Amino acid sequence: MENKIWVEDSGRGKQFIYVYVQHEEDRTKVLHLGPWCFDRHVLLEKVKEEIHPSKISLSKVVFWIRVYGLPFLCLSEKVGKIVGNSIGEVEDIEVVMGRRENNQYIRVRVGIDARQPLRRGIKFHIGNSDNIWLSFQYEKLPNFCHACGNLGHIMNDCKTMNKGQEEWKEEDFQYGPWLRANNLCFGNYSP
Repeated sequence: MENKIWVEDSGRGKQFIYVYVQHEEDRTKVLHLGPWCFDRHVLLEKVKEEIHPSKISLSKVVFWIRVYGLPFLCLSEKVGKIVGNSIGEVEDIEVVMGRRENNQYIRVRVGIDARQPLRRGIKFHIGNSDNIWLSFQYEKLPNFCHACGNLGHIMNDCKTMNKGQEEWKEEDFQYGPWLRANNLCFGNYSP
């Protein structure tokens, strides 16, 4: 079978876009460069076997997440694995050692539950010191709601927002465009 793309009805009133990549090396590269978006929606699931569309859960999405705020001596794959496991299912880890403090971070490729709000960061305990705040930025983050932090809709479509309030300011929300990492290319692949 050649590489191909097709659309199929799931039987649940939704359509699926299938992408078949014949060669394993190409398939790995395509998955590594994700997540992929179409019409503001994330293309989510890697299917490992032949399965009917109605059986696919579509609840997991894989992102490269940049973790900022770690002291220099903690920039390691071991710490990346600890932090990544607190977010979701770790697939890969890279340590980025830039020349300035804001260019030193850990990239964690992690599968998260797309039905839950995005994590903005975590408190992390190091040795005898107090907890420190580690902030997250998501690479290739599609549109998301700045009110509730969920993927799949934007603020205008949010059901949890207080509709009675006339005007909202960006500082009224816990989420915002700062969760989106800039599109600099690092690592083994560059789109």
